Amino acid sequence: KQVLDELLKVAGTNMEARRCVETRFFGRPVPSPVKIMEDFVNSVNYSLGDNILLGANSPDNQSDNDFVPIINKQLMKKMGNQFFFAAILDSLYYCVMDLTDTFGTRAKMSPALMAALQTCRLNMGKNWPRDRKVPKHDVSNSPQEVVRYCQKMLKSISWNNGMRYFVSVQYKGSVAYGLFLRLTGNTSEAITYLKWAREFITAANKVFKVTKDGAYQEKGSSFRVSCRIGITCSELKAHNALRGHTFHIGSRTNSVDEEISLALEIIELVKGVDLSNFYPATDVAHPLYCELDTVAHIRKPLAYAHGLIAATLSQLDQLIFFGKVPEKIWRTLCNLVGLVGPGDKRTRNAVIAHHYRCAAESDLPDSRDGAVLWWSYSNHMLQSGNSQHNNDGNNTAFTLGDLREVIRKAEAAHNARDTGLFGPDGTVGSPHAMATKMVAAHFRNEGDTFVLPKLKYEKKKGKTAMVIGGVTLCKDISDMNRVSCEYLAKMNYGRNDAQSD
Repeated sequence: KQVLDELLKVAGTNMEARRCVETRFFGRPVPSPVKIMEDFVNSVNYSLGDNILLGANSPDNQSDNDFVPIINKQLMKKMGNQFFFAAILDSLYYCVMDLTDTFGTRAKMSPALMAALQTCRLNMGKNWPRDRKVPKHDVSNSPQEVVRYCQKMLKSISWNNGMRYFVSVQYKGSVAYGLFLRLTGNTSEAITYLKWAREFITAANKVFKVTKDGAYQEKGSSFRVSCRIGITCSELKAHNALRGHTFHIGSRTNSVDEEISLALEIIELVKGVDLSNFYPATDVAHPLYCELDTVAHIRKPLAYAHGLIAATLSQLDQLIFFGKVPEKIWRTLCNLVGLVGPGDKRTRNAVIAHHYRCAAESDLPDSRDGAVLWWSYSNHMLQSGNSQHNNDGNNTAFTLGDLREVIRKAEAAHNARDTGLFGPDGTVGSPHAMATKMVAAHFRNEGDTFVLPKLKYEKKKGKTAMVIGGVTLCKDISDMNRVSCEYLAKMNYGRNDAQSD
């Protein structure tokens, strides 16, 4: 609501600009089955808390590339989930029927589409049109086989005469049915189809050189990075939900390395987003749309991907610290996913801190997790052994000035947090926050250029102590909140102490 109010304020009395803003937020009639599938994916992402939109406008390609948030809310209120599920199955049904009319019953299609058709048939019962023939359900149709089929059919069917639509439905239809399954509790099967869709569009993009040649107008918006980012985020979200708190590396299903690989792929995809060609320069709402797309296709995906990597690696760090897994697991994971490059001498905590910082810098100022990301960054940075990795790719020392700046940013994020949307900030009094403040208080008389010694957590007599520079700041971190409050009160440490000397 705050963003909408600000955008409408900027639009002022310009009715065209206000219409663009309101359309972007509230939607409009969606006649195309493919459009309904896109709306469905957006709706699921939003309901799961990702707030990630798929795709973006293009002056060359608006018919296939411009879509809106959620299916008609009034119908949703009236009919509930029945309408929601019926709409998506109905859309998939008509998409497959259209493709069969053009490509015939021997067409090689996504297993997800055929499974959706079976689901639709079972639900329609006697209403299923007996005279309509469709391709056989073939679960062996791999992404690569369907791409080869596309290559074969391009000899007789051009992109503009049907191939563009065929590719779009294979990709977006598989995603839509995958998310449909996830909402109905079949997360494992959902991941199978989401993964199929990602591998299909990646293989097709490589074969048809769409990104390389910038041939989106001819071959479709499905290849656009802005679309693929959101869908990959959907797959990662489902994968993470299914993995839960388990920690397997190198296994065939629900492995941590596959999850981190997906997150790294999102980060790479974001690098290919070019907002300059999303809208014509004369578009009256261009500044407004550009800001929205920056959030949707760059900032939120980066915050999500980096944050997930950091949290997962932090979990691994704890398992290593308490002896649950051997330390060599860290190197095994790094080698599997290419997490660190050759010659990278950063410590484990420095790598974790890097991803926490990237997540914090990418997230929105009033986001739910802003403060916790900054506090987590500072705590891991203190443990890194002065191997901070800056934006230029160089290792630098972590100074007291850096720590004070992080405290300011964490407290600013805490103050800006939208409590109306997200509730109270749970980072108040958290171990990471209190540990950071205790270190800052301990060195309060030092200047900003003071290089911080390494913060260590040491196991002593069944307890874990927090030590820095040979001084024990907390003998038992399980009692961190009480100890830190007493320590900070004794030092008379307040917010002003986060300022530079």
